[in-house]
Amino acid sequence: MVLLYLIQRAQLWLPFNPQKMVNVPPALAFNTAASFTTNTNWQNYSGESTMSYFTQMAGLAYHNFVSAGDRIVLPW
Repeated sequence: MVLLYLIQRAQLWLPFNPQKMVNVPPALAFNTAASFTTNTNWQNYSGESTMSYFTQMAGLAYHNFVSAGDRIVLPW
């Protein structure tokens, strides 16, 4: 969750950001990181106008897969 938060807060300087999207505000970054980590996926942003390609690929897609996939391996 911390890594996803940091990716969102630093996305302006990370690769795969051809639109030069600015960093996500702190409250929105925390909300999104918590949401995707817990698999609730509550989205309070417009994806293509807020998140860079890198943030969507390395952050959100990864958490979407892992947060749901951990229930397959760990059934409790």
